[in-house]
Amino acid sequence: MQSAKDHKLLIKRGVLRKEYRERVAKGELRPPTAAERRLELANGHPDRDDVQAARRILKRRGIPFTPDDGRFGPALGLPTEIEEEN
Repeated sequence: MQSAKDHKLLIKRGVLRKEYRERVAKGELRPPTAAERRLELANGHPDRDDVQAARRILKRRGIPFTPDDGRFGPALGLPTEIEEEN
């Protein structure tokens, strides 16, 4: 029973990853930059080592960071989707 669920999830994950790569290739989405990934990670639980490391890297690189409500893209004005120009 569990292996059937796992298999369905693996297939769904593969489909979603393929869709993401296609949308990136079309220019509908852009992958997050390294700074955006670190900002997202830095909003994790402060007891985690990876969160503390991300915060140190941001500080060392002069990227302002203050913990927020867990949103990193729109909260910082960083677009997650490419807006169409009309």
